[in-house]
Amino acid sequence: MIDFSKIDSDLLLTPTWILSRVEDSTIFSFYFGKFELGKVYPSKFRKDRNPSTGFYVSRSGNLNYNDLINGEKLNCFEFVMKLHGCDFKQSLTLIASDFWLITK
Repeated sequence: MIDFSKIDSDLLLTPTWILSRVEDSTIFSFYFGKFELGKVYPSKFRKDRNPSTGFYVSRSGNLNYNDLINGEKLNCFEFVMKLHGCDFKQSLTLIASDFWLITK
């Protein structure tokens, strides 16, 4: 019998594994707030007098955060990295923990 308690949770934490359990739109909603495609919003990363960011679906079908001022396009993992000032692995762990996919 396999003892799953001894499996390193880091091995499971890949974007594919997380997105097989939680949609990218749900991740964005959790960290950004409620949003709709085609609408613009104030930036989460700077003071914005005029809304200058939004969301779009890429050709590959992934949802992206789009900053219209600096041209930055972020997937949900990159968005969490920037929002929390963490690295990629930390963003995966944070998302997985916040959505109860793992326990810290």
